[in-house]
Amino acid sequence: MTSLLALYPTFQQAQHALIELLRHDEAAQYRLVAVDRERVYTAPAGGQFEVAYLETEDYGRVALARNGVDPYVADGRSTGARIAGSLTDHHVTPDVAFAYAEGVRRGGTLLQVQAEEADAAEIRMILARHGAIDIDERATAWRSAGWTQFDPNARAFTEAEIRAERERYDEVYAGDGVAIGNARLLDAEHGLFGERSATAEPEDRTTHPV
Repeated sequence: MTSLLALYPTFQQAQHALIELLRHDEAAQYRLVAVDRERVYTAPAGGQFEVAYLETEDYGRVALARNGVDPYVADGRSTGARIAGSLTDHHVTPDVAFAYAEGVRRGGTLLQVQAEEADAAEIRMILARHGAIDIDERATAWRSAGWTQFDPNARAFTEAEIRAERERYDEVYAGDGVAIGNARLLDAEHGLFGERSATAEPEDRTTHPV
């Protein structure tokens, strides 16, 4: 199995990607997570999947949807640490996991899919079609603006900060599942999906502890 990750500027884009994924494979194993401070994220009207909500002290309400991927465990860690840890538990390298967790903290929606190798190419195409962010490019931009590393104890962005973040990167939701602007797509080997084989050993890297 391979973990495929895609970060979207908006919940709607991730929702469109997940709906298409489930049309491709209704038994797909996935997890979707987004900060829902304004309490507006809901399941699609067609009932393709359900959304649950987790109330947290540091991130406010978090919207979750999952099938076949381990749930987040209330183990005393911060929300950011739990998001990053859930990725490293699936053999995503720590630096990639931290970048995706930072993206969720900044208002993005993360979609994680567990895929068989034979299906991975088609699933990559599905995830990419809906405006997934180039996580390597985005992390580089954050560093240029002064970000140094993922802080699992940092609070989630406010709605005003999320709007400013989307404007900064020219991400405007077009209403049809596609963000117009700077959501450039890369092949998975170059980091868009941050994938790792479930049988591979995580790389030994010095990173910010979770």
